[in-house]
Amino acid sequence: MPANMDERERDRAIMRTSYVGVAANVALVVIKAVVGLAAGSIAIVLDAVNNLTDAASSVITILGTHFAARPADSQHPFGHGRIEYLSALVVAGIVVGAGASALLESVRKLGDAEPASYSAGMLVALAFTVAVKVAISVYYRRVGRATRSDALIASGVDAGFDAVVSLGTILSAVAAMTAGVSLDGILGVVISVVILKAGVDLFKTPLDSLLGTRVSRTFADELRGDIGSFPGVAGVYDLTLHSYGPNQTFGSVNIGVTDTMTAHQIGDITHDLQRFVRTKYGVKLNVGIHAINSDPDIVRAEERIDELCRGYLGVREVHGIYVDPRDRDLSVDVLVDFDITNAETLRKEIADRLAREWPGYDVQVDVDRDYLD
Repeated sequence: MPANMDERERDRAIMRTSYVGVAANVALVVIKAVVGLAAGSIAIVLDAVNNLTDAASSVITILGTHFAARPADSQHPFGHGRIEYLSALVVAGIVVGAGASALLESVRKLGDAEPASYSAGMLVALAFTVAVKVAISVYYRRVGRATRSDALIASGVDAGFDAVVSLGTILSAVAAMTAGVSLDGILGVVISVVILKAGVDLFKTPLDSLLGTRVSRTFADELRGDIGSFPGVAGVYDLTLHSYGPNQTFGSVNIGVTDTMTAHQIGDITHDLQRFVRTKYGVKLNVGIHAINSDPDIVRAEERIDELCRGYLGVREVHGIYVDPRDRDLSVDVLVDFDITNAETLRKEIADRLAREWPGYDVQVDVDRDYLD
């Protein structure tokens, strides 16, 4: 979403685009139904029904955007933004349903060798519907990308395939007029399979958003870099981000600070850092603290712990090292690859190795995963 577009502007843009889609698709339904019935073409009538489902998709997008904009409440403290992902799934389901219906009808049409009866005026009307569908597809996807609306993008892809369907009916009509050959069934089968595949593909993005996906490496590196260069921050660890809608992102991070800082100084850093990240990235960030020791003996111990942990295959990063000689406590966080399936075995091996190096210490090793790309 553009930086200069706030939440209300985004919702209005999605709503406005969807209303245009409803009006355009209803008009196309009327045109195609009249042409299909007059020509006796099941393919065109089916195309009209498909446009009716497109209008329904736009209505679903409108409803999804409306309900997603509802404020957080006691039952949904992170808001309702994920409803948009659900509406995108419904639109994808409509595309799959339309493709399956078209495939069944096209298979039945394969045995019908009698071509439909077309006129030049009908071809002009169908060509007009193709142009309208192409315009709708471009419009939907442009606004969808600008507003980060999966439902609009899905509708835009669907509209593009509708244009292909209508183009197929024109080719079939030309073949019927010039050679007396019926291609409705063959073209219908090919186009239906393409639509089905597109519908299945449309499920991926909203499903991934609901399940939770990695944040891109570019975004993660930029955010980490800004946090790491923030005044008073001496390290960045355990950055995690959670999406509760296209514009509802929550996260957490642990930062390193020197152990000579006062609680007041640490409070100022975390407060200013949270405000900075929220303003620049729109992320509501919780900040945890790792104290960085200034005692030379403990620094040497931490360097040895880091060396030992990094010697194990699959360990990507070592942080959160804590050594307390007085209470004889030792703890460390190790970040391991996702392809390490025996993380608990690895954790015990590292803990046993550290316990041998520091006998009598209560050793705690925590395994972290890299949640970012």
